[in-house]
Amino acid sequence: MAGKPIAQIVVTHEAGRDGFWLARFLMRRGLEARVMQAEPAGRSSGHQAKTDAIDAEMLLRTLLAWLRRKPRVCSMIPVPSEADMEARARIGEDLIGERRSLRARSLSLAGFFVR
Repeated sequence: MAGKPIAQIVVTHEAGRDGFWLARFLMRRGLEARVMQAEPAGRSSGHQAKTDAIDAEMLLRTLLAWLRRKPRVCSMIPVPSEADMEARARIGEDLIGERRSLRARSLSLAGFFVR
């Protein structure tokens, strides 16, 4: 294969909440990056030990099936921009603050009724 031009490189990974940075990094360098939904189709429901090797094999099988255009084999998630991720983080921080405030208020009210 030496000396032959590369027609396509596809990189896929199973991304958690913080995993989109890798896709953006690769895309800025001209690579096609796909982010697979966190639970690809075909993963066993807890009957098999979870190891990195099993995860890598499942990701590879799922990617190959997706490239062969197999229907419903997995979902590819759109890669959000950094601005979108920052907005989501701010919303999350606001919700956590609101939850803390409501919890403190409910605890103070519970103390008021116990007296």
